[in-house]
Amino acid sequence: MALTWVLEFPSLITKKEQIEFSIFLKSRMVIPLALRFSIPSIILETKSGNFAFAIKYFYFRCKIKQCKLGKTMLAPFNTIMNTQLVGISIIHLSETDSTNKAIKNKLIQEKVPEGLVVSTDYQTLGRGQFGNSWESADGFNLLFSTVFYPKFLKLNESYRLTMSVCLGICDFLAELNFKAEIKWPNDILIDGKKLSGTLLESSLNSRYFEYCVVGIGLNVNQVAFANSKAVSLRQISKQEYPLSELYPILFRHLSKRYVHLMEDGQAEQQRDFNQRLYGNQHRVPIIWQEKEHWVFCRGVDPQGNLLVEFNDGSFQLFKHKEISFLLKN
Repeated sequence: MALTWVLEFPSLITKKEQIEFSIFLKSRMVIPLALRFSIPSIILETKSGNFAFAIKYFYFRCKIKQCKLGKTMLAPFNTIMNTQLVGISIIHLSETDSTNKAIKNKLIQEKVPEGLVVSTDYQTLGRGQFGNSWESADGFNLLFSTVFYPKFLKLNESYRLTMSVCLGICDFLAELNFKAEIKWPNDILIDGKKLSGTLLESSLNSRYFEYCVVGIGLNVNQVAFANSKAVSLRQISKQEYPLSELYPILFRHLSKRYVHLMEDGQAEQQRDFNQRLYGNQHRVPIIWQEKEHWVFCRGVDPQGNLLVEFNDGSFQLFKHKEISFLLKN
């Protein structure tokens, strides 16, 4: 396959196809979630890895040779290949201290595929960014970590990955008909209460990121929280959600945003992020220098600094932990 692509059609290789082919190679002989949901159950029962490989081969041969099947014929294959990165391989643990830690331990032992997911029903040491704790009842919420190899990012632009992840979560919620905001630096709010948080941990050398592990917690069916500033989808919609159906939807949106980021989508994603920023359209309360201020949050730069507008019209750029937000109870 690789030789056919490189030797027969070198002029047809685009950056997008290179990314798709990279995803294809990493998922070789594995039926990923997006593909699995597209295959009739009678075929799935054969448990044939060769069948999955054949579909992928057919897709790339059609695309690279620009065969005349038309967009309608190729649309299902485009959907499969373009959206499946996160969740390309899944390890589920009934309980663990930390899904981020579980992936990092595997990275010490071996090179794992980009998009590997470790999910769990319960974390004993769940935490958010900057050492904050993350509360989650056993079996009620989405709890997982995934790994990326964003060598295309500059070392001072790690926050672009945070932006991409937050936007993927917002896209996921929009599909479920929830309107979410992003509270800087990495929380997802609905109606001013915290629904989701992320934890990004990176390893880098002098030239590029060796890996980035992203942990995500999203409140789904939990209805009782020790922290009154937290909320779940069930509390908002008054309905219960099967977690097994939500995972692949979220993985799809995270994958699409990450692939878009790789395809030079940084500027567009920064605009999308700033439009969804909590405090962009209305003043919000913050604590700075031990005083409460009502401010607009006007935007975030690629390094993750927040631009704030005060009541007197002045602007100031803040780094993480220099201010804190006051969420409603």
